[in-house]
Amino acid sequence: MNSPNQHSESANAVSDGQPIELSGQPATRPLHLSRHDADMANGRSSQRSMGGLLLAVGVISAALGAGIMWFVHDGPPNRVPLGSLDAKSSPADEGGNESHGIVLEEAKWAVAGIRIETVERQSVTTSEWVTGKIALNTDRVAQIDPLVDGIVHEVKVRYGDHVTTGQVLAIIDSREVGQAKLEYFQNRLATRLATTDAEWQRQIDDNVQALIVSLRKGIPIAKVTEQFADKAMGSYREQLVSAYARLHKSRTDNDRLKGLAATQAVAGKEYIASKATFEADQAMLQALLEQIRFESHQSRLAADQSLEKAKNAEAISATNLRILGVSDAAGPDFDPTMEGQTVSHYSVKAPFDGVIIEKDVVVNERVGPMSQLFVIADLKTVWIAADIYERHMAMLPRLKDHTIRFRTAAIPDQTFEANVFSTGSIVNEASRTLPLTAVAENSELALKPGMFVDVELPGDDIGETLSIPSSAVQEHEGQTFVFVHRGDDRFERRDVKVGRKLNETMEIIAGVREGDHIVNEGGFFLKSQMLSEQFADDD
Repeated sequence: MNSPNQHSESANAVSDGQPIELSGQPATRPLHLSRHDADMANGRSSQRSMGGLLLAVGVISAALGAGIMWFVHDGPPNRVPLGSLDAKSSPADEGGNESHGIVLEEAKWAVAGIRIETVERQSVTTSEWVTGKIALNTDRVAQIDPLVDGIVHEVKVRYGDHVTTGQVLAIIDSREVGQAKLEYFQNRLATRLATTDAEWQRQIDDNVQALIVSLRKGIPIAKVTEQFADKAMGSYREQLVSAYARLHKSRTDNDRLKGLAATQAVAGKEYIASKATFEADQAMLQALLEQIRFESHQSRLAADQSLEKAKNAEAISATNLRILGVSDAAGPDFDPTMEGQTVSHYSVKAPFDGVIIEKDVVVNERVGPMSQLFVIADLKTVWIAADIYERHMAMLPRLKDHTIRFRTAAIPDQTFEANVFSTGSIVNEASRTLPLTAVAENSELALKPGMFVDVELPGDDIGETLSIPSSAVQEHEGQTFVFVHRGDDRFERRDVKVGRKLNETMEIIAGVREGDHIVNEGGFFLKSQMLSEQFADDD
């Protein structure tokens, strides 16, 4: 805003016919009557009456007064004129193109989004962008069906919920599951009983075999009784010890009568009878030893077989529970008496981390193995699918197992990467395209299946070329130009001739040179300021 003194000085300058100065700068245009107005005034003064002359003088006075008021109150704009960088010169660029200077304080660059980049030659590879879409990774999609028939007791999740591995999604009341649990419990009890019986038979057999060895050695009966007094043998102890005692008695009687018979103290027939009794007891003990040895071992084998059979039955019932998805009940702590009515509950669980993308179940609904309850998708990876036309098929072989880039309008100013794992084998007869499929990481879940994307297909390497970012190129009235930073707060419009579009850059044929500093971002702000100054000058 100009001070009153400045207004006064400006007014005096106008009245004296001198150029106007504001804020120490020379005025860009003095105030004069136009030649047309002067000619009209002179011509009509010679042809009209005194009244017409007075009218013309009044019009001139009104115009002069309006001009004075405009300079006093508003003043000319404080800006660098178009066509020059300062008030002294209006340079042209190296190519002879007219340059336009703009001044923008550096403090305002951040607000305007101004970014400056040095022009340089760089190796460029051409590429083309084709349309594709984001799809579910079908390797990580699961359709959840129950393995048993039953009635839905409870549904624990809703559509769109994120679930984790093993999380219970729903509970079903199933008679089949209840019977399988009870059968497993019975088989587990049978295994415990068979285990106890087998251990008992092993102890008996071991003790009996040791006793038989001792009896065959002829150890005195008293020592045998003492040695095996606390050993478990069942009924075998009495049979063996009794037979051994009888043999011991008959042997003693036979030995005594044998001596007496030699001295004829007793009749020979008594000795013969005692000898027969001894031999009979000896044969009986030997037969008993063989029989008990065999029976004991057979009892042990039978107990082991019973145990093995019980274990197999338990394992089969436990496997049946696991097949039904009730592995938590196949353990040593399972007790149906503690579960009560929940013994028939069947839990439907999530196979992996994911999102519920379909839910087709309600409480009290009858379901079975053919009923789809949920569909879960792991969205931490997604597929990028694109249809490749015949003109691009030549580049497909080198894309297999390589990384490509893609972008989506839903997430502007960001480029993503995906690894190509399939380039198709059969051309679609209708669209004449081959399917390209890549997998992309999506840990932040920003990429949504169904989004459209642009997929970059790498082309040929064209070597080094002078190029600038496409965002630096501006257009107006059919002219293409950039803004060059000339130092400090000064920028200059520079007309350029562009060539090929190279990815996100433009080839520059003329207008700027290597080493120039151009406005990479924020050029639209400078363009707006440039146009506003042009409009002001035209007025």
